Amino acid sequence: MLIQRCLLLLVTLYATLGALQISIQTGKEAQQSFSVMHIRDTTLFECHAVKNSVNVLTEITCIFDRVPSQNIGVLNNNFFHMTTTLKNSQFIIHITPYEKMDLFPILFDLHKENALFHAQSSKSKHWSIIGYKEKNPFSARESFNDTAINFPVLFTPGALPFVGGLDLNGNPLEMQPIKDVAEYMKIKEYYKTKQYDAALQSIRQMQERYPHSIFSSELALYNIRTLHQLHESEAMLEASKQFIREFSSDQNIAEVLVYTAHAYSKLGMFSDADYFYDHLFNEHGNSYFAYLGYVYKADQLAESGSWNKARKFYAKVLNETSDVTLASVAAFKLARYYLEHAQRQKAIGYIGKILEGNRSYFAEHFSDSYDLAMRLSDHGDYAMAAAIAGALLDAMTPRHQQYEEVLKNRGIWLARAHDKAAAIESFERYLKMFAFGQYADEIKREKDALFFDMNDSNMSATLQAYNRIVEQYRGDAIAQKALYKKAKLLYDHHKYAQVVALQEALRALDPQEYDVTSLIDGAVSALMQEHLNRGECHDALTLSQQYEITLPDTWDEKIYFCAFEAGEYLLAKNIADKHRKTQTLNERMTWLYRYIQVDFKLGNYTEVLDASKELITLIKMEQNQ
Repeated sequence: MLIQRCLLLLVTLYATLGALQISIQTGKEAQQSFSVMHIRDTTLFECHAVKNSVNVLTEITCIFDRVPSQNIGVLNNNFFHMTTTLKNSQFIIHITPYEKMDLFPILFDLHKENALFHAQSSKSKHWSIIGYKEKNPFSARESFNDTAINFPVLFTPGALPFVGGLDLNGNPLEMQPIKDVAEYMKIKEYYKTKQYDAALQSIRQMQERYPHSIFSSELALYNIRTLHQLHESEAMLEASKQFIREFSSDQNIAEVLVYTAHAYSKLGMFSDADYFYDHLFNEHGNSYFAYLGYVYKADQLAESGSWNKARKFYAKVLNETSDVTLASVAAFKLARYYLEHAQRQKAIGYIGKILEGNRSYFAEHFSDSYDLAMRLSDHGDYAMAAAIAGALLDAMTPRHQQYEEVLKNRGIWLARAHDKAAAIESFERYLKMFAFGQYADEIKREKDALFFDMNDSNMSATLQAYNRIVEQYRGDAIAQKALYKKAKLLYDHHKYAQVVALQEALRALDPQEYDVTSLIDGAVSALMQEHLNRGECHDALTLSQQYEITLPDTWDEKIYFCAFEAGEYLLAKNIADKHRKTQTLNERMTWLYRYIQVDFKLGNYTEVLDASKELITLIKMEQNQ
């Protein structure tokens, strides 16, 4: 069995917390890795294996009646995840597997006992947990017969000597408790969760307490990482200089180089920055940190006005790196630049790449992404702005300070992009979550505005909706639009009288936006025709006089008879006179006769005689044909 070293050539992680001791070992048997966790105490304690419905061990809990003197925190390796809790004055250790694991009580000390036998117990001072992938390297998993006799195995006094752990040279390895492990793991957790101030404080405390810690290089590296994240450029440069002096061959040197170059760049020391960039690119050209360096170098060039050079570096990262996050950074910066320089289609293309390949990038860079979405909406690119807002909402919870605002804007942008179904879904989602929210009234108005473009198949329901909007938003632009849409709907359904009844309100609308005159005149004309067809002469003539509407010539005959019967002889005469010169002889004779009738009613007898002579001439012409 080959026992492998982990955490900088250590075979065992060993933590002493008062009387409680926890150690983790890793090894390899038959090319299969495994890990062993030992939990010891000076008094008996319980450990329980929790199994699921298919008899697979899913958790181990160990319960102690007293709380250890130091905080354990969280411990992880490739096989175990260990956490702790306090419940009813009891200290509980929870261990869950990443692969498989088994639990064994260690009931016998082979250094002291001369006999052992198979025993099962729920309490022990020492428990062992084996983590493995496929097969437990220490157990053949033989079944036991409960009815068989359990003979003890006896050991002679002359047992073989115990050697213990060996180092790489085969020498006995003294395993001292590693007191700085827990603190180092805590620093890693602080950094992972972006608690940079806490991480920096813990790093400095650990460097003071353990100046010769085996984690010295890791602490120095995390110090540099943390200062970089906090934008403490000067302090970071001091730390990086010391790291390069003491750990120049460290495998993380490329990361230190890129942060060093970036710090010099931020301080305006571009020649020093370029020195480290060149060092990075020449010696670590295809690494992740080299491509990160290209991004930082491009930022430096862009800020100094050398955009063309910067663009080439961004494009290099986008086209060459296999890291999706770095590619997204480059695409985002290119998109923002092209948007600022009125090349919107190029900007939209790069944004589309991020949406397709790394949608979560926007949420991870919320402030810049939301700002980009706002600028896209200012340029009228509502669909893309809404897409970014959707990506942000995917990763947000309603407790986020700007969740309500982003949800509101997404709905509005979808509406502006004419994606009505998605917009309504977004508006309804907002109103359900924020019924009395800051933007509730605005959202209701926007949702109602979408109604104008929906199908008007149900006229009654549509008219009710228009009436509600007109009443609810009286004096607002949306109310004006609803009124005009209502009139148009009535017109399309031949409700001309109702359209005419709305004429006063319609004429108050903005004539530049709404063609009210054509709508009213069309309704009046159609209504006159309806009256004429039904023989409602008084109503038809009233509309004609009130609106000065002229119907097509095909309606002159009905208008003439209505006017004649109503005593409107001048109107009847004007219509008859208009047709006296028609080319068809029969029509001329007909209208001339009508003209004579009207003149007779008016007492124009001289004109009646002249017209009668003309009519006789036309009759003779017809007879001679």
